[in-house]
Amino acid sequence: MKQNNEFELPIINTEKNTIANTIKAIFIILLSVSQYIWVPMLPKYSEAFTLRVIISIAFDLLFSTVITMLFFNTIKKEITEFKNNFKIYIKFIFKNFAYVIIFYGIGTIISLLVLKGTNKNEMILQTFPFWYELLYSCMAAIIEEYTFRKSFRIIIKNKYIFMIISALIFGLIHTLKDYSLGIAFITAIPYMALGYYMAYLYSESNNMMTNISFHFIWNFVWCILTNL
Repeated sequence: MKQNNEFELPIINTEKNTIANTIKAIFIILLSVSQYIWVPMLPKYSEAFTLRVIISIAFDLLFSTVITMLFFNTIKKEITEFKNNFKIYIKFIFKNFAYVIIFYGIGTIISLLVLKGTNKNEMILQTFPFWYELLYSCMAAIIEEYTFRKSFRIIIKNKYIFMIISALIFGLIHTLKDYSLGIAFITAIPYMALGYYMAYLYSESNNMMTNISFHFIWNFVWCILTNL
């Protein structure tokens, strides 16, 4: 059975707003936020790179395992639907891609003008070996999508409020740790544009494979371009 729209996306019902699902969503969000508490306590990458990498990979693998356990049945269904309707999903993902590039580009220019250079988040990532950037990008695509899209959508049922809040928090989480609120908000504009689009993708498809695919492609291309 298909939805009556131009892409004929398969119907996948949103997670029911049950107490159990709400607890799952809150747990995922808290687990994600916990990184901003314990990570600053670790030695700097310049002082203990190998240790930081091992801890980071271990945490991401643990986080991904928890996500799989909590949403196992839903994940199986979404993978099947994505595989069986691959062309439809890909067409849907990239339909409005030009708008993302435009708004992300404008936001990046504004950010560069304000900071007079690359923001700290991107500067740190560019110091990592390519293999770690690639692995980090893959894990981030899974963890961030289940945090800022899946979990937020379970809690926030209004489509537009969900997209706005998801975009705002997704953007600020990338910059607030490095800047004051005003500067963080301005430098978060590119991330907000990206976050809004990914929230839109999930609100329309209800399939996390759509978001993870787009997020990974975006991160992968970014890794390639920054290592040229």
